Amino acid sequence: MQNLKQLGLFVRTNLWIIPLALLLVWLLFRFLDPAPPKVLVMTTGSEGGSYHRFGLAMQRELAKQNLELQLRPSRGSLDNLQRLTDGSGEVDGREIELDFADDAGDPAKAVGLAKDAIGSGTQIIAGTVSSGVALSLAEQAEQNEVLYISGPAAADGLTFDGDLVRW
Repeated sequence: MQNLKQLGLFVRTNLWIIPLALLLVWLLFRFLDPAPPKVLVMTTGSEGGSYHRFGLAMQRELAKQNLELQLRPSRGSLDNLQRLTDGSGEVDGREIELDFADDAGDPAKAVGLAKDAIGSGTQIIAGTVSSGVALSLAEQAEQNEVLYISGPAAADGLTFDGDLVRW
C-alpha cells in the first residue's frame, strides 16, 4: 500500500515532464529542418557550347548566394543517360532505349517518324530545334497521349497556351 502511494505521488509530481517533452520534440521537428545542399551538380553539354555558357552564368549567380555549382561537361544524350542511371541505363528495372532520327527540319517527315516510333511502343518523344517541326510533333504526341519534350524550339504554341505556360 505504501509503495502504491509513493508511485502515485511520483506520477503526480512529475507528470508535467510529459507535456514538456512532447513540446520540445514538436519544436525540434518544426524549426530544425535539415539545411538544403550547398553543392549542386549540373550537366552542361560540351565546353564552349551554349548550355555550358549558361551553366557558367548560373555558377556565378549561385556563388553570390554561397552555393557551389559543379559543372559536368557532356557529349550528349548517351553521357547524360549514363549519369542519370549510374551507368545502368535503367529506371525502376526498365531499360531506357534511345533511338535517333533526323527530321531534316521537315514537319511531315518528323510526324511520319513519330508515328512509326509511337506505333513501335515509344512513350516519350524528345527534341528538334525547329519550332515548325516541334509544333507538329507536339500535336502528334498529344493525339497519341505520349510525352513530348521539345528541344530549344520556342514557338508560343509550345511554351504558352493562353494562361497556361508549358514547361
